[in-house]
Amino acid sequence: MQYLALLNGPRQPVSPPNTGPRALLEAYATFGQKYAPFLLGGDALHPEATTVRPSGDPLVVDGPYAETAEAVGGFYVLEAPNLDEAIEVAAAIPMAATGGVELRPIVVWQDSTPAEPGPRPAGTSRYLALIRGKESEADNPESPEWEPAALQHRAFAAAAGADLWSGVAIHPAATATTVRSRDGEVLVTDGPYPEVSEVVGGAYMFGPVTPERAQELAAKIPADAVELKPIVEFG
Repeated sequence: MQYLALLNGPRQPVSPPNTGPRALLEAYATFGQKYAPFLLGGDALHPEATTVRPSGDPLVVDGPYAETAEAVGGFYVLEAPNLDEAIEVAAAIPMAATGGVELRPIVVWQDSTPAEPGPRPAGTSRYLALIRGKESEADNPESPEWEPAALQHRAFAAAAGADLWSGVAIHPAATATTVRSRDGEVLVTDGPYPEVSEVVGGAYMFGPVTPERAQELAAKIPADAVELKPIVEFG
């Protein structure tokens, strides 16, 4: 089964106890090597964000979707035989020690990332577009409202063309599992992280585009709001 793991933690990155930034990078590298068979994708996200509210006249606001002390700082797409093994992987993610990892079962994961992306043009970045808002029946893949909403998203994907590299639809927040690691103990709770009424309902990843193009694409996503976050480029 596939899961979207949302890495939640302080807006300013915090290293696990007794480590520094370099050790944190090494911790993620070690995690990636050890759990590579489970990882289908993933990236770190910059702290800054832009919120886009699609409508006839889209509203673009600097800053995250919600003013909280914590934010999504990265993500992984995991594939595991069952939830227990997904929890084991999530507990090993360094962010679990300073924040929490929210696991959401995936309905569909589509990835068209080029095998050889080539050099990134100056002034561009990849972006993660987090779909935010209150849940409705359209977010339940077993409801009659699901397919009309899915058609809207397929139309968006077709219009976005080569700028859209991947997308993920996830099951409702009621299916979420939050994993934390504290003092060597794994803490598992049902529900999203944090407990809020407006949740992440899915995500798209844009290939290298300008901030203006990222906002233009986000404004066309069928959603209440979209939180745009630049992806950290290590190369």
